[in-house]
Amino acid sequence: PGQLVKRVIGLPGDRIAMEGGLPRINDWQVPSCDAGRYVYILPDQAGAAIFGRIRVEFLEDRAYLTLNAVPVAPFEAPYVVQPGEVFVLGDNRNNSVDSRAWNQGRGGGVPIAAIDARIQWFLIGKHRSGELDFGRLFRTIDSLQAQVRVDGVDGSEVQAGIARCLANRPPATHPPAGGQPSASSASPTSGT
Repeated sequence: PGQLVKRVIGLPGDRIAMEGGLPRINDWQVPSCDAGRYVYILPDQAGAAIFGRIRVEFLEDRAYLTLNAVPVAPFEAPYVVQPGEVFVLGDNRNNSVDSRAWNQGRGGGVPIAAIDARIQWFLIGKHRSGELDFGRLFRTIDSLQAQVRVDGVDGSEVQAGIARCLANRPPATHPPAGGQPSASSASPTSGT
């Protein structure tokens, strides 16, 4: 089976909900900051593009980027993470098959036993042309979390927004008890 890379945001006992596209953990809103507009020109479709907003979310001691584009069906009710599982979200919030979508949109956890690894290093990317991109070879994922790079697009405005958000980091980035959520990336096996 294939692999999925998702961000673990809830551990057993945590109550996860979404409000305005932003996660809530145990009724605590994960702090975030709007870094600016994002445009991605699709390489295989003439003139087609994805428009959205880049947000910096702050969870525990980490800051990471999320993309919020077209609205998706709402994650209707809070989900309480069950023993032996975690709740995961994709960073591309509007185009991610993650815990919000499972069980016909009622939410679901990934069995902890299905997690293969914690992602720590970036190996190889791809340019829009399809050519391999070795520019980030063996860089840590954490060192790349605050960077947006899209071939052929001036990203200076959104990079300035990301820098502004990081310079104004909120003081409270730890959710209340109910579990110990982690902002780490994990690779659960697909099909769960």
